[in-house]
Parts: sequence; structure tokens; C-alpha cells
Amino acid sequence: MPTSISWREQDLTRDAFLGGRLQLWQPKSGHRIGHDGMLLAAACDASPGDSVSDFGAGNGGAGIAIASRLPDIDLTLVDIEPSLLDLARLNLEDANVRSAKVIECDLTASAKDREATGLLPNVADHIVLNPPFYTEGTVRPSLDLIKRRSHVSSPDTLERWLKAAAHHVKANGTLTLIHRAEALVDVLNAAKGRFGNLAILPLQPYRGAPAHRIIVAGRAGSKERLRLLPPLALHETKGGEQTEAVAALLRDGEALPLVV
Repeated sequence: MPTSISWREQDLTRDAFLGGRLQLWQPKSGHRIGHDGMLLAAACDASPGDSVSDFGAGNGGAGIAIASRLPDIDLTLVDIEPSLLDLARLNLEDANVRSAKVIECDLTASAKDREATGLLPNVADHIVLNPPFYTEGTVRPSLDLIKRRSHVSSPDTLERWLKAAAHHVKANGTLTLIHRAEALVDVLNAAKGRFGNLAILPLQPYRGAPAHRIIVAGRAGSKERLRLLPPLALHETKGGEQTEAVAALLRDGEALPLVV
């Protein structure tokens, strides 16, 4: 492991994803990628040669998972946390991603300030987005600053992130995001006038349970109506085995395209 990054090796774990084909460095505590990031990656409707940008990339897990499925994409990882982007660079190197760049950027900043970091308009075919899940005042904030910034946001953060996504994506490009199920109205409001033809996939922790996550995908500028898809259960029963469909995504690396 290179010593030039801003982490001590004893503060990190190297975890296996996609049936062991992908190994990712991440903090032992704080902001860590898990099933959410891998499911988000599976839902990105990219093709070989496309440009894909991962907003809120953290250690790069979701974007790198897409590149492991499609080695010929042009990948951009975007985050505000320099220490997490250090891990993203390390993970890109370990995964031998062919074409990638890393951008340190505050996605809530003005278009001018975002462009100054290299996040240019109308360049991405696809954007995947894993925004902070919670709004200030609704949860007890973590004492870990990086985890707090990754999980807790101001009331207008989601709106500003989707505004940045609409600025960065090409005409007819796609956006795919994952969020808490309770945030569906906020997602729809933030997407309004920016992304249409939305496909909403509820994720159940186990069969018959209420959805706890949603994956939402759509096209820039589309006027098509939204579609509510049948739910996807992660496990057969509470605490039980993964469903066959989810195992194909998380273990075998299969794609889960939602946009038409």
C-alpha cells in the first residue's frame, strides 16, 4: 500500500465486493460503502465507451464497480472530502481502471466554482449519485466529521446536487441515484424540470417488508412519465439469505438497467 495517502494502513480495511472480483480500501470507521453502492452501480445503464461520473463518490466504490463491469468507460469520481478521494485514487490504481479522473468539488457550489474544479457542463453520458441520506436536525450527527458530511445535509442539498447533475450531464444522458424510501417526494421535487422518464425501484430488506431504499433513474430533459417498478427484495426473510436476483447483482456483477 502506498504511504503517500493521508491514512494509516491500520485505520483501513480492504473489503471484497462482487464475489471478490473487486477489492476496496475504506476506513474502519466512518463513511463506508456497502450494498447501496453496489446496487447503485448495477443500475447505471452505461455502455462501453460511455462517460460516467460518480457524484458523492467517497472511496470510489460505485464508480469503480461500474468500471469493473465495463472496463472501457471514461470514469470521473467527484467528492468534497480529500481524504476519501485519496482512497479513491488508491482503489482506482488497485482495480486497474483504464480511464479515470478524480475531482474534489463541492456539488452545492455555484456552476462557476464547480467548473473551476474541472466539473464541466454537458460532458457525462451517465451520472450515479449517492447523496447524504439525512437532513440536519432529523438525526443525531456523528462525531466523525467525514461521516457526518457524508450522511447529513442541509435541506437544499439534494436540490443543489441534482442541479449540478443536470448541468454536468449530456442531453438525454441518465441520472441514477439511491436514497431512503421516505425521501421519494424530495427526489421527485429535485428532479422536476431536470430529469424525466423516471423509473422508481423500491428496495425491500426482505420479502413482504416495507421498502427502506429506492433507486431512481431517469433521462435529462425527458418529458416521459415516471414508472413505479415492482419491488426488489434483498433477502428472502428477515436475517435470511439473499434473494437470487440480488445475489446475481452483488456476487455475479450483473447489471440492473432501469431507464428505457
